[in-house]
Amino acid sequence: KHYYSFFKDLLHCDEDTNAVVVGPVNDVTLYRNLTSMGVSDYLVKPVPLETLSEVIAGALVEKLGTAGSRLIGVIGAKGGVGTSSITQALSWGVSENLNQKTCLMDAAGGWSTMGVGLGFEPLATLDEAVRAAENNDEDTLARMFFNPSEKLSVLASGSDSLLETSVSAPQYEKLIDLMMSSYPVVNIDLSGAIPSVKKMVLSKAHKLVVVSTATLASLRATRTLLQEIKLLHGGD
Repeated sequence: KHYYSFFKDLLHCDEDTNAVVVGPVNDVTLYRNLTSMGVSDYLVKPVPLETLSEVIAGALVEKLGTAGSRLIGVIGAKGGVGTSSITQALSWGVSENLNQKTCLMDAAGGWSTMGVGLGFEPLATLDEAVRAAENNDEDTLARMFFNPSEKLSVLASGSDSLLETSVSAPQYEKLIDLMMSSYPVVNIDLSGAIPSVKKMVLSKAHKLVVVSTATLASLRATRTLLQEIKLLHGGD
């Protein structure tokens, strides 16, 4: 009770402050009380530097990850306009030229050609990836990534059945949110996604790239697509 009262008096912080408390006693009840008050974590001293660094990093990711990350959706006006190539080139550019830690995802499921373009074998299905995200199983999810460079990580999905239903939009959104908690930039290739996933990403993304070619069919589809995107964003 003495320590709980002490920490309660101590924690007069602004509402958006993240606090990590280091204390002298190993007390489960104290830990639960502090976290219920909004404390990110409670550590018992002496605390190794590595542990303290991980806890602070985790608190920063939790606080700034999704809010500070940028989601970029790349969609083609029609098939065969080079959407996947543009998405991959964009991801390389952001990670190498802008030196940003970047996550590249393909929403096409089994129809994904990203493995061919980047030279990897699919390591998982989208269903396996979203289930890992739903369980917050970051260790399992980490094994589903291909890392072509230090700054670029690719979710190596694509082993899904071609003729089976893909994951739902709410499931895919949970996966996106988890990726945005760890990566400053998340790029998504929407060229082979189902309509509900396309709509969700187009509504959620901070930036959108629409890929087209100078043909009548492609430009006509581009005009329609831009009008629908404008409606999704309230006229903007």
